[in-house]
Amino acid sequence: MRRALLVFLLCATQASAASRTLVRAGRLLDVATGSWSNDQGIVVANGRIESIAPFARARAAAADAALVDLGDLSVLPGLVDCHAHLLGNLKEISAVGSLRMSSAEGVVWGVRNLREWLERGFTTVRDAGEIDAAYGQFALRDGVAHGFIQGPRIFAAGSYVSLTGGHGDANVFAADQRFERPNLADTPEAVASVVRRDLKYGADWIKLMGTGGILDPFSDYTMQELSDEQIATAVAIAHRAGRRVMVHAEGTSGIKAAVRAGVDSIEHGTMLDEEGAQLMERKGTWLVPTLYTFQFGAEMGEKIGLEPVMLAKVRRILSAQGPAFRRALAHHVRIAFGLDNTPDLLPREFGALVRGGMTPLAAIQAATINAAELLGQKDSLGSVAPGKLADLIAVRGDPTKDVAAFENVVFVMKEGATVKDARAAPLTTAQGGPAMILRIWHGFTKAKDADEYDRLLRMEILPGIHRIEGYRGAWLLRRAAGQEVEFVTITTWDSWEAIERFAGKGRTASVIHPAAADLLTRHDERSEHFEGVWVP
Repeated sequence: MRRALLVFLLCATQASAASRTLVRAGRLLDVATGSWSNDQGIVVANGRIESIAPFARARAAAADAALVDLGDLSVLPGLVDCHAHLLGNLKEISAVGSLRMSSAEGVVWGVRNLREWLERGFTTVRDAGEIDAAYGQFALRDGVAHGFIQGPRIFAAGSYVSLTGGHGDANVFAADQRFERPNLADTPEAVASVVRRDLKYGADWIKLMGTGGILDPFSDYTMQELSDEQIATAVAIAHRAGRRVMVHAEGTSGIKAAVRAGVDSIEHGTMLDEEGAQLMERKGTWLVPTLYTFQFGAEMGEKIGLEPVMLAKVRRILSAQGPAFRRALAHHVRIAFGLDNTPDLLPREFGALVRGGMTPLAAIQAATINAAELLGQKDSLGSVAPGKLADLIAVRGDPTKDVAAFENVVFVMKEGATVKDARAAPLTTAQGGPAMILRIWHGFTKAKDADEYDRLLRMEILPGIHRIEGYRGAWLLRRAAGQEVEFVTITTWDSWEAIERFAGKGRTASVIHPAAADLLTRHDERSEHFEGVWVP
């Protein structure tokens, strides 16, 4: 019996050692200070970080651990998106698009969407509310937690607590058509019922619509919608239940009413004034500014299907965004990262934050330690430290100098499990020859300037690139796009080094010829890259 017990204990010890993973980080970022530590070993066990030490010492202490060698990459904690919407086809943004989709279909789309957040390095998201009366976001959250589906961990708000005709009222039908949703509340008592329904079915957060918004045909984003009493009622019930409250607020009066009521975070804050910034600073209210979604909507609204009334609203409000964000920074308002758009645009929010006045490190902190604190998870998430969950990402380059590094997340680990690893050997042709890297970029001109721009590309710009070692050639595509002409250039390269000779260390930054700048009406700020092979 004693021998059997000894054998069992030895096997258990060996299994425990073997289940550990040692991650070698070429450079490891301390997100709190911005300092880098070179050649570090991160020992992971049971989904958490067990220890961190210089690699040689970590290797000696964990000799039996499986090795993940990220020796040439920069390693950071997993990122957090504090303003996501997970259900449905996220590219469909018309006022009636979601009404054509069942709850079940929305969840199926959600399973697909979650994978993209994870691929982009976001291991945690906060769903900022859905119009799904069946709470499909809770099903996604629980499915991830149980390991049934793969995705970032989810902290989910319930329905949008709104009022009749407000931002969050999905009824865009004529008055003689019957349509009911349980999220509309025109009195404090009705707000209490909606909040309690959300809590009953499992909401982690309560989402209030404090003002009108952009993506609906009838609300006014400058106007406060829920009354002071309604907001206070929701906050009291949620906080008593141990839940936090987020408020969609764009206009100044709605922002200040929400802050005075004690909400935990303001979403957007697009028209924040001096008084509101002072109030947020004094009360410690968080701001999730979602800068890029407004910028993207103003630039690309027609192409992505915004209705004219929505497009007009987003272009009007955009002029207030920059000054409002600078006020928030000046008053040291606590800021957390949130996109409020499709996950392919996640890297661009970092750029928007930096252009708005944050340092690259501060933008990274918004998506790590700040976001973790907003979610009440600072002991488990937000930094790479012993005892925290083993959520790790790796990128090339130094994101504390150029946030464009987040355009290419190479490696993702969530709770000790590798969910993305793009370090594999590059593609080769069927004959064993090397693949190429394709660099894809979009630009638009007025219709009258299209032929001149076409000539400039063919005769001057593209021939000039031939001087760069490692450049192979290009495809040039064009098509009519309303009053404009869209151009797509696909340049091909031998290596990343060749691309860096063209675009610099950031790789993704657009390179605009001065003569082209005079002809373009708009263009991609960043290029995308793919490895590819020619298959005849």
